[in-house]
Amino acid sequence: MQINSIHLPTLAKYGIRREDLFDACVSQQVGAWVLANCISQFGATWKSVGCYYAGPASKNTAAQVGYVEDVKRFYEGYRRQQAEAQAKAQITQVNTASAVVATTDKE
Repeated sequence: MQINSIHLPTLAKYGIRREDLFDACVSQQVGAWVLANCISQFGATWKSVGCYYAGPASKNTAAQVGYVEDVKRFYEGYRRQQAEAQAKAQITQVNTASAVVATTDKE
């Protein structure tokens, strides 16, 4: 996960340095911790996503809104890909079932 440098002073209190965040496991744990703190403060809202990016005390709403819009756009892209994959899987199932029926009809 990507951790904004705004969080480094808080992380330093827990012995986590910038270099530590290049470890994928540490980065994921810290990212989840940062997001969980934002969710506990703001609820399961898009504001929490903005908080994850800019920090809980940030007054930079433009940065938060910009980040949230990026996340929403990527999220919608992933949802669209998932829907397309499910549709293809259903078509494959229908085609397979049709082939089985056609084979059984010939017998």
